Amino acid sequence: MTDDTRDLPMSLGLKVPEELLRNAVDTIFKSKERKFLESVDIQIRLKNYDASRARRFNGSYVLPHTARPNLRVCIITDAKDLETAKANDLPCITMDELKKFNKQKKPIKKWAKKYDAFLASASLIRMIPRVLGPLLNKMGKFPTPLGKDDDMVKKVADLKATVKFQLKKEMGLGDSFFIAKKYDAFLASASLIRMIPRVLGPLLNKMGKFPTPLGKDDDMVKKVADLKATVKFQLKKEMGLGAAVGNREMTTDQIIQNTVLTVNFLLGLLAKGWQNIRSVNLKSTMSAPQRIY
Repeated sequence: MTDDTRDLPMSLGLKVPEELLRNAVDTIFKSKERKFLESVDIQIRLKNYDASRARRFNGSYVLPHTARPNLRVCIITDAKDLETAKANDLPCITMDELKKFNKQKKPIKKWAKKYDAFLASASLIRMIPRVLGPLLNKMGKFPTPLGKDDDMVKKVADLKATVKFQLKKEMGLGDSFFIAKKYDAFLASASLIRMIPRVLGPLLNKMGKFPTPLGKDDDMVKKVADLKATVKFQLKKEMGLGAAVGNREMTTDQIIQNTVLTVNFLLGLLAKGWQNIRSVNLKSTMSAPQRIY
């Protein structure tokens, strides 16, 4: 990562001028400093984005300035990479050691929680799901491949400077989703209510359509009429994305440049660009958020 700031953008044009960015970062730096290294994070709220219909995206971008120097990275190594990892004092584990977990979720999860990210020798990537199951993928920590000609130390450094945005479709249960979309509400026999999550998973709950129980003595016609006359208020979490763009040991210019590049990268992933962004905030781990858009 370079400290040369001359050729990097310092604003997001008229949408977010440099002065606004500089004031936000300066305000963050004026907040009380803690005894640990605080990250500086960007928080982006989306709008006009239907996750059930819009394209999903998954992209990462290596920033010019390292935002997360304390990122804990573990290398899943073959024999060749094991020597390199040990020589550079990098945390590592072999496939034989992973096999000792015997696909047990609790010990695998306990081990995986020790690290923020993983690299794995390219020769081992396909073996990892067979040995560990889908857990690393579910935790958003599936290893980045380490090619035979890759510089391991540089690859770790790149991970510490990488922002990653991932947005999946909220519902992807095939026919169940499309059936659920046809109706506004559901009733279910009381005897079946507990079985529904086991059969459909959390789909109906996520759609705000979990069935109203129909008791054995209920009048079904009246229950349907009551549903049609019912008003329902439901407050859901707004769709948002976040990433570390810096830390409090960086300069204001470095954080601004990382922020600008991060937003520009996300704009390239969103179908409608700025029209999909409701707001953008910057904040350190413990500071108040500073709105920049």
